Amino acid sequence: DDWALGLAIALAREGGARTTDAPDSALAELAAVAKACTLAAILRGFRRLEAIEQANDRPTSGPN
Repeated sequence: DDWALGLAIALAREGGARTTDAPDSALAELAAVAKACTLAAILRGFRRLEAIEQANDRPTSGPN
């Protein structure tokens, strides 16, 4: 799920992940990465739920 983490990092940076509460750029970058990791975890969770729903929608084979 590297794509999810990459997307999350990009979204966190674009979405103003850097705050004025963290004047140190290293701390601001750490905050951006933390937010990105959280978003990536959420995206992975949605992908898992989607896979489960798709598996539940598949017809099961009849009795043998």
